[in-house]
Amino acid sequence: MSCESGCSIQQQSQKRTLRWVMSGVFVALLVAGWFVPWFGYFIPVCMVGGLSVAFFAGRKWCDWWCGRGSFLENVVGAVSSRRRIPSFLRSTAFRVAIMAVLFGMFGTRIALMWGEWAALGGFFVTFLTATTVVATALGIIFEPRAWCAFCPIGTLSKWAGAGKRPLLISDACRGCRVCEKACPMGIEIASYADQGIVANADCIKCGACIAKCPTGVLSFESTTDQAA
Repeated sequence: MSCESGCSIQQQSQKRTLRWVMSGVFVALLVAGWFVPWFGYFIPVCMVGGLSVAFFAGRKWCDWWCGRGSFLENVVGAVSSRRRIPSFLRSTAFRVAIMAVLFGMFGTRIALMWGEWAALGGFFVTFLTATTVVATALGIIFEPRAWCAFCPIGTLSKWAGAGKRPLLISDACRGCRVCEKACPMGIEIASYADQGIVANADCIKCGACIAKCPTGVLSFESTTDQAA
């Protein structure tokens, strides 16, 4: 086993631990929010954080920094059927529709409750709880991160981070598709072999594919964090 492959596997183990930590933090904050509504404000903070990171590194925030994404991958993943995510959930039309509905609800409630800060924090908690229930159900029926395929913040991060730190694939790829089985976003990585670059901005830069690739043909454009 090469050093690069070994280091990548070690980093994946560390990230799995971080996801468990973030899963715990996510659940703790969500539960706490039902008793102390002010905890609900961690939600818009995370939304801004995810978008801010996207401009520099694509959907990297979704890797393990996103508490819900970590919860879906580690906790829901333990009971998921891991069926392929339906293509319509990834479609631009569906994403835009979901974004319009959820952001419409979000914006309307903020406007109506402006100045009632504790109540607004409570709304954030209710909103997150409801969408997490949906995300959990989808994660059990399909892949754990099915929600991430059309998450509004994830979609905006995809658009904002398009072309940032892309995943490269060398012409030595033999099309075994082992990488695709490891990808939490269900990206068909091998289909980009002829292009030499995985032109799918839904990549969350987790490096799981790099760790699993038996021929070492995958890497990120940046050399500072190849398995990040």
